[in-house]
Amino acid sequence: MRKFRGRLGMFVLVLVLAFVGVSISPVSGKCGKAEAAAIKLSKTNLKLAVKESAALKIVGTKKKVQWSSSNKSVASVKNGKVTAKKKGTATITAKLGKSSYNCRVKVVDSKELYKTLLEKGNYKTKGYNFTINYFYLLDIDRDGISEMVCLDKWYDNSIYVFSIKGGKVIFLGGSGSRIGYNEVPKLYYSKKYKALCKIDKGATFGGGTMGMAYEYYRISGAKIKAWKYTAKMGVDAPSSYDYFMAGTSSAKAKYISKSKQNAFFKKYFAPKYIKSYKFLQNSANVRNRIWK
Repeated sequence: MRKFRGRLGMFVLVLVLAFVGVSISPVSGKCGKAEAAAIKLSKTNLKLAVKESAALKIVGTKKKVQWSSSNKSVASVKNGKVTAKKKGTATITAKLGKSSYNCRVKVVDSKELYKTLLEKGNYKTKGYNFTINYFYLLDIDRDGISEMVCLDKWYDNSIYVFSIKGGKVIFLGGSGSRIGYNEVPKLYYSKKYKALCKIDKGATFGGGTMGMAYEYYRISGAKIKAWKYTAKMGVDAPSSYDYFMAGTSSAKAKYISKSKQNAFFKKYFAPKYIKSYKFLQNSANVRNRIWK
């Protein structure tokens, strides 16, 4: 009887252990699958303009990844950094052990994107509504991708700046570049300071004072913003000047001495640093000449 009970106890113990083992193993299996499923590529589709770049990474592991491109002439990749070379498509592959993760890259021509906007002829967004009658392509921040600077009317004092990001045209905002009433439309730019320049030779300051004002605008993030400003003014200007200002913008400028304003002007706004460019008329003939 005792032997029977002992054998029965052993049998029950074996059943319990078997049951526990069966219960645990699926949980362990699910954890393994969940861990594998968490590994993925940060993006599976990219749209870039020529010369743009974007970063890809494998999420969920710190193991070494092997990167490759199906078409290096269209898009190359190094340590996850994808660089657009020319118009076309390519597949970027991240290999991790026996697993591969793909990202499809479409590369577009930035000038063709600008052409589409020029053909439309106008742009409207919050706070802005203007016709694009004149334009010029210029790499303002010297990153290899040209911005498009636009002008509504030839006698206007406002210009509008577009750039390319993520294979799309984005609006950076409005800036200034003095256009005289009887002048050919001109754009002023400093390559040294990577900035558009507003030159107002007939600026008015109130109280009967007039003078000359200069202001730089640079690209900051996804905006065009004032960077440096200086002015000199007087009741009898331009024969004589009584007041002098300088600062990071016209709104934040402060009165300074004549000698300090002169030094500030020479450092930033000396004529040797500023070049003028002639705006192009937004017409079918001009567009066809540029985009042959």
